[in-house]
Amino acid sequence: MISSRGFGTILVVMLLAGSAAAVDLDRLRVQRQEVFEFAEKPTVGRNGDMVTIRFAVREYCDATVAIEDENGKIVRHLASGVLGDNAPEPFQQKSLKQTIVWDGKDEVGRYVDGKDRCRVRVSLGLKARMERTSYWSPHKMAASGLGTYAQMQSAPEGVYVYFPGATEQLRLFDHDGNYVRTVYPFPRDKIERIQGLKYQPFPPDDERLPSKLLNHDQDTLLPQEGSQALAVQGDRICLAGEKILFLGTDGSSGGRNLEGPVVAYEAKGGDPGSETSFQPHRIAFSPDGKRIYLAGYTRRWTYNGHAQRTYLHGVNVVDLEGDLEMKPFAGLMKAEPEGVGAGDDRFTCPLGVACDMEGRVYVADNLNNRIQVFDPAGKLLKSIPAARPGMLQVDPTAGEIWVTSSDVIAGNQMAKLGVDHEKLRPVKPVLRVLGPFDDPREKALYELDVPIGDYYRYASVYDVVVEIDFHTTPPTVWTSVAPSARGDGHVRCAVRLWQPQEGKLVLKRDFSKQAGETLADPRPARFNRPRLWANPATGMAYLGLITPRTAVACKSFSQVIRLDPEQGTNRAEQMLTDAEDMGFDYHGYAYLRTFDSITRYDPSDWSEVPYDYGENRLVFHGQGGGGEKPFESDSACTLPSVIGGMFHMGGLGVAPDGTVVVSCINPASPLEKDRMREKGVRLDEQSSRYTPPLFPGRHLGWETHLFDKHGRLMQDDVVPGLGVSNFLELDRDHNVYVLAASTPYLDGKPYFNGRGCTLIKLKPGKMKALSPKATIPLSAETQPQRPLDMTRPGLWVEGAEWLFGPVGADGHYGSGGKCSCYVNGRFALDYYGRSFAPEVDRFRVVVLDTNGNVILRIGRYGNVDDGRPLIADGGPSAPRSIGGDEVAIMHCMNLAVHSDRRLLLADVGNDCIRSVKLDYHASETVPLRDVPDAAAKR
Repeated sequence: MISSRGFGTILVVMLLAGSAAAVDLDRLRVQRQEVFEFAEKPTVGRNGDMVTIRFAVREYCDATVAIEDENGKIVRHLASGVLGDNAPEPFQQKSLKQTIVWDGKDEVGRYVDGKDRCRVRVSLGLKARMERTSYWSPHKMAASGLGTYAQMQSAPEGVYVYFPGATEQLRLFDHDGNYVRTVYPFPRDKIERIQGLKYQPFPPDDERLPSKLLNHDQDTLLPQEGSQALAVQGDRICLAGEKILFLGTDGSSGGRNLEGPVVAYEAKGGDPGSETSFQPHRIAFSPDGKRIYLAGYTRRWTYNGHAQRTYLHGVNVVDLEGDLEMKPFAGLMKAEPEGVGAGDDRFTCPLGVACDMEGRVYVADNLNNRIQVFDPAGKLLKSIPAARPGMLQVDPTAGEIWVTSSDVIAGNQMAKLGVDHEKLRPVKPVLRVLGPFDDPREKALYELDVPIGDYYRYASVYDVVVEIDFHTTPPTVWTSVAPSARGDGHVRCAVRLWQPQEGKLVLKRDFSKQAGETLADPRPARFNRPRLWANPATGMAYLGLITPRTAVACKSFSQVIRLDPEQGTNRAEQMLTDAEDMGFDYHGYAYLRTFDSITRYDPSDWSEVPYDYGENRLVFHGQGGGGEKPFESDSACTLPSVIGGMFHMGGLGVAPDGTVVVSCINPASPLEKDRMREKGVRLDEQSSRYTPPLFPGRHLGWETHLFDKHGRLMQDDVVPGLGVSNFLELDRDHNVYVLAASTPYLDGKPYFNGRGCTLIKLKPGKMKALSPKATIPLSAETQPQRPLDMTRPGLWVEGAEWLFGPVGADGHYGSGGKCSCYVNGRFALDYYGRSFAPEVDRFRVVVLDTNGNVILRIGRYGNVDDGRPLIADGGPSAPRSIGGDEVAIMHCMNLAVHSDRRLLLADVGNDCIRSVKLDYHASETVPLRDVPDAAAKR
């Protein structure tokens, strides 16, 4: 199979002259001068098919030259870059005057007919402007982790809804469920009022920016990720998990230090890497706001691969006006069996806590089937019978007790420890209304709409989260159900509003349904990895959400969302197979990549466009396709690759003419195969026959190959020794751009964020990477006599055109990382060869020309309400201006670009797509019909 593709097995030693310098700090600065004026406006000469363009500028700004048709569509992207000492071809270096020649051909080398209908455009000063917010709904569930559900808390001004998970959100809705604003991510105009917020100076000028380096995924400004509980009182918000976090309802920190006391308990035991702390899952303010009570302490862990939950059987209190020290309030903060009990001083799984207006503290003692009521000093006042109580609240006016029934998600663990097995039987989720403290008899009972058994039982603590909004008449019941595995309405968005009527809860509003009215698929992207591509032929954008119903660690998608950036519309389109990556050529054909194949399709109907030299075979990525069957391809391009760890495949880039560059995971040597097996990588020997050229210092296991538009191997092993990549691209001249999963050294010194990546431009066959940790070690003579260029696993890069970084991000292969589930940033390449790369930790996108010069940076920190767009439709109704380009970014790692039209940013931190209009500060056009053809006179 592999030999038919033209792969050889010859071992050679590669000797390449030259080396790529490590990243120079000065190269991080914007290189252009900010004067965008013509000293001489463009003039054009014609001689048959040859068109000569001349112009001059006043300063060394960036210039762009394009050939457009009569409708403004670009026929040929001639040149773009920063003029001056390092101006890219075909510009002349060190010259304000420029002469560019067009050979009369389009982007894929065909002569353009009807040149009189074309025009020359010369533009100065690339600029960006926020165009619109798209694919956004405030009612979409933002959390993407397993077993996560929304936490809710009512207040006079509305209901605060906190979505935990990898990119957390805290939003305010009014009492009818209409979106008001986002509290977290913090508003840009409140960021300076966050006390205790961590900041980081960024090179090259020590720019001070808020730090997202506090967690593994590097996607939050909060000092903990995924809080478990929420409480609101007055203008204060508390989030609890490992710690208590203090926020203000206005988006500040409410005058307190953001980071409060530790309220979790360390725990040991379980499979390696599975240890989690005991954290509170319900918290409640005292009516005077001076204390906060914490209950529902539990942790999730695994033993021999089986999920477990363990509980602590007590309630704690923190004095908010004192030293913020957490103290025991009632029960014992011990696990089974010593912590459990049925006496007045014991609990068995206290899952909920609430206070009434008199300051009394109510504790839902689940497995003892009672609610224990204490005074503020911890004295037991009353024991109220209640069947398996979970969450509870007290009506601040009537004093009625609203309490849910709830399972204890613990399997047989407690039964083994002596807890009566009958107590562990599943209960039907209901909501009971009991009378006030003096007469707590049952007054009403409502069934809760919960798909029993259809949620991740060990990932979730409660069957359903319930919040009673007592600020409406009658009270409104807000519910949130943990995402299920079936793909029904509950997985799409867990929040629903209910009205008690005649003994039943009548659905008032369904966030899932509302989000589905504007979004083709309102489910959150799995692993917060929404991928974007732009079709250069149509201008349509395609969004791969990776939202299948199977395979927990999936990284493939079987449908895409087609976005119309002009109209702001979207629709779902089903593909013939699932794929891990995609790309488009100049004609608009889509290339889908599985772990060992590339197939080509017409996206107008997703029919296959066969390769001339492909193979008839089944194609299927096999991880996360939602149960779809393999597709029998008429002609697939087969790759020497296997499925890698966490199913990331390293990238697919498509040149305008259909040439593709693709990264392949190939543990070719016995030593490397052993290493891959230790990491749990499945080895397919049929797909691993290719043996790469071996040389001292080579890092093995990943190769990158070029295939032509017919499906034939064009060149193998074009980035030897580089190893893991996050993404690849290919320009018109078949230069390769690779985002190496390794952080660059800056002026020979390590960058403080070891999870950044390095963008490298190279010519195939002219570059190699060397590692001191290679299978065949370097000798003293062959080892480069200079500091390393990149960190992982320690690399020198020889023969590359340039290196730039850090950009993007990588969660596994970068130093300090441990998992690549979420953290995989990418870049985009337009048809001028300009690289648009996310500087993830700087809340920006950097734009480079083909020589690696920084043209400009786009965006700044902000939440979804920040940035006033040109088009308001599709986004928040009252956006705030932040000045500049108005592009507000929280966490963007995936993007797409349509040359000179727009840049699209998948900002998972704001749970939306930002559409950015691309334009220029100055432009001049010359219609070719007005230019005499010298050849016609002869």
